[in-house]
Amino acid sequence: MSSKSLILLRWIMKLLKFACLLGLLLCVVRVYGQGRVIDDSLYSDALHEVRLVDVYLPEGYDEDSTRYPVIYFLHGGHSNQNGYPFLIGILDSLIANEIIQPVIVVKPDGNAGPFESSFYTNSELNGAVEDYITQDLVNYIDNAYRTLAVRDKRALMGHSMGGVGTMMLGLRHPELYRGWASHCGRTSLDPDNFWISQILAENGGSGPYDPDAGSFTHGAFAMASAYSPNLENPPYFVDFILDSTGNRVDSVYAQWLLHYPACNPPLNPGVATQAIYFDCGLQDEVGNYPANVAFAETLDARGLAYEFQSFIGGHVDRLPERFPISLAFLDSVLQTSSSFENEEISVAEVSLFCQNYPNPFNVSTTIQYVLPKTSNVCISVCDVLGRHVETLTNGQQNAGLHSIVWRPNGNASGVYFYHIHAGDYSVAKPCILLK
Repeated sequence: MSSKSLILLRWIMKLLKFACLLGLLLCVVRVYGQGRVIDDSLYSDALHEVRLVDVYLPEGYDEDSTRYPVIYFLHGGHSNQNGYPFLIGILDSLIANEIIQPVIVVKPDGNAGPFESSFYTNSELNGAVEDYITQDLVNYIDNAYRTLAVRDKRALMGHSMGGVGTMMLGLRHPELYRGWASHCGRTSLDPDNFWISQILAENGGSGPYDPDAGSFTHGAFAMASAYSPNLENPPYFVDFILDSTGNRVDSVYAQWLLHYPACNPPLNPGVATQAIYFDCGLQDEVGNYPANVAFAETLDARGLAYEFQSFIGGHVDRLPERFPISLAFLDSVLQTSSSFENEEISVAEVSLFCQNYPNPFNVSTTIQYVLPKTSNVCISVCDVLGRHVETLTNGQQNAGLHSIVWRPNGNASGVYFYHIHAGDYSVAKPCILLK
């Protein structure tokens, strides 16, 4: 490589790193083509009603017969299928810049019940929202749009209440979703009683509790409508998490725990093949950061791989910068397969398939590849200057699907390249380490 080409490559990689780190993927000078949003609806057998849904179709969807992976985006409380409009611009920019592959994004309305927020679970008060999302919606989208209708090309993403729903649905239904990304969700029940103190403050220190007393009390009633409904307990028809003196009701707490699968063994074995991403701001105003840390500790105890990122910011102010990171993570996952049989991909038809996930990553990344025949395989990592960092493997391997994990030790954040040499074939791909 000439010195001019090397300098150009350095600047390109620096620009990519800068964009991914700071969320400047939206700052595109050129005017690119755009995807379009379909205001759609479907009849839900689970809810016995028509539900609204927005569907993002990438540019070029109408030009050929290509099928696309799907990301289901679950909105937070006080929102609906039209919420988070900036997500559309992010998708347009990421796809146009070839940061992610073209993808269909589905945004269902997740509101239900007297407190509107369904938390995407089945409830005798709110209705069978979980069944609507995992059965009715998935079946409708796969039949109405050109999707890659397999588990390995389907993912979940959500914010706040949608982050909780993403976690819950992802862990309960690993047969449906290859991976999921939660932003600022309450991914574990409150480990420091922050919500309890806020509820008591809004209600004068004790019960009775009024859903209109403040945002924390209203949120707790919404959670109760999803997790502990009681149609024989008027006027709100829920069993509340606190008694009249402000103490936690253990029987209700136990019901709530059932809706946080990471808190309750055993997990579905299929979770081990999922890619898990979640993040939360250090200054999250609703107290969700400790819950995310507790969730990470739970996953560690179970030996499950995940990507957890914390950042300086609150519950909503950094979302335009965080969404590109999680979308890149999910894209890196949707480009791989945990089971090639599910997609009817013949190894004999593949010269060499490789992709790492997650990408970006901060602890480890898995490189997955297919060999059409027995070959001598060498996989090495270098930095953007071409300097050798590490050799991951070097030896003969049989034909078929393989994977190897790279765990950087002491390497700085930045862009790296992994090189795969197998027989007469070689390829180099970038990966991004964020610490």
